Amino acid sequence: MSKRKQVQCSLSSFFGGKHNQESNTTPAPPAATPIKKTRKFQESWKEKYRWLHFDEKENKMFCEFCREFPNGKNTHYSLRVGTNNFQTDSLKAHEASEGHAMSLAAKRASERPREQRPLPAALSRLNEETLKKMEYLFNTAYYIAYLKLPFSMFSQLCSLQKKNGLNLGNTYMNDHACKEFCKHISDTLRADLIDSLSTAKFISIMADGATDVSCLEAEIVYVRFVSGGAPKTCYVKLAEVESAKAPEILEAIKSYGYHRPTVDAEIDKHRC
Repeated sequence: MSKRKQVQCSLSSFFGGKHNQESNTTPAPPAATPIKKTRKFQESWKEKYRWLHFDEKENKMFCEFCREFPNGKNTHYSLRVGTNNFQTDSLKAHEASEGHAMSLAAKRASERPREQRPLPAALSRLNEETLKKMEYLFNTAYYIAYLKLPFSMFSQLCSLQKKNGLNLGNTYMNDHACKEFCKHISDTLRADLIDSLSTAKFISIMADGATDVSCLEAEIVYVRFVSGGAPKTCYVKLAEVESAKAPEILEAIKSYGYHRPTVDAEIDKHRC
């Protein structure tokens, strides 16, 4: 074979082989698009997770306990805020979390009877003990005022009662506390007196002049009324007056703190 024919055969075989190869090549089918699985909330989850709640309107589930009893641990939990990540793995992780455990403990404590809860029970005992101590201290202060003893005797009387076995604590046992106790007792008695006068059908007011150790004019005011079918006379106040003249005495009588239109009218009617 001549050299020229050899070249022609080589070229024809080259182009012919490539053409056959291209014609026999089949294009691959396109890859299938993955189908995304849509997850939905399962009502059966509520049977296992008692704290789980589903909001159909927002299509979110959340933990009722963590919402009702939030704490520093579960502030940003997805199941406290609400999530649509409907997977059991998220439920298991939430139930094992520290924040959920704290909310669960708070929920159980709230379901106990009030007297069985640790804090209210302790506060109840504390209040009973404190009120009993305060009752003893108020009684002692009233005894001081009733016998017209100096407030400095208060701490000594308290020490005597403690020596006799009475529990008064270690606070409010000084003359300043005694003064405050007497003030509150006076305010309470005054309020009770005004309530009694408000329901009394008839009352009379009496006043008498007096002077203190500094020779200043004062007016002692009393009120008399019927209570329980029997007449009752009560001390109202010791009012300071600028002078012993009638207008000043009248203002002292009217300043005792009880005002009823008929009574004030009668006082003005008989103004001296």
